[in-house]
Amino acid sequence: MATSTALPASVSSTDAVGEADSRRARVILILVALVIGSLISAAFGLWHPEPDGANDGFAYDTVADMRGAWWAWHIFGSIGTAVSVFAVSLAVLLLAPRRGAAWATAGAIITSLGALAFVAGASAEGVVLSYATDADALDVETGRSFVDFVNENPDQVAAIIIPGFLLMTLGAFLLAAALWRAGTVPRWLPVALGVGNVAMFVAPWGTASRIVGVVFTAIILAIGWYLWRNRHQVGVQPIAQGNLSVAPSPEFEPVARP
Repeated sequence: MATSTALPASVSSTDAVGEADSRRARVILILVALVIGSLISAAFGLWHPEPDGANDGFAYDTVADMRGAWWAWHIFGSIGTAVSVFAVSLAVLLLAPRRGAAWATAGAIITSLGALAFVAGASAEGVVLSYATDADALDVETGRSFVDFVNENPDQVAAIIIPGFLLMTLGAFLLAAALWRAGTVPRWLPVALGVGNVAMFVAPWGTASRIVGVVFTAIILAIGWYLWRNRHQVGVQPIAQGNLSVAPSPEFEPVARP
């Protein structure tokens, strides 16, 4: 006959405190990455010039006038975007420890793969055009011809960056589905994540894309807020092992529905 073994109060209390400290540390690290990455990503989008070359490429003079900034923003801006993607994926995984966990896991993997591809593609674009517009490397006419060639033959960059966008878009839908299933955030948040995700993909260059980028950043930060709000419960799972009976951990704080 199975028996239930009670843990000594001192041991269970110490373990509970240690677990709570560990959860809080994880949440803080994720939130720091989420906020920093999201702000860098938003700034990258606000800074980025509109295409003015062939095939939505960029003209020689446009890049030459900002060659140092072009290189830096494409390298560090894309890394910031990836950090934001990784952080929001981890946030959703913690916010959906039970219901929606499979959706969250799939979404985290797919968005992370997309973010890696985006970093590779954006970095390639930044480095190649930075070298091409360096007058110490190529004279202006040769550099201009090379930039035109890149714009007319974008296959090698597009083969990386476009799948990256597609994977991040698909993964974000899965993360939104996970949040909807989990019920740990208001219903409007996963809906906003899904709608904003589509808008990010289809918004035309210019003012529209910048506005959408800022709004999408606010949605990501809202996910971070609900992660912080539920920091005492995130990632908690009921324990059942052998003859040891431990009461299930408390659920997330209830979210008021409209």
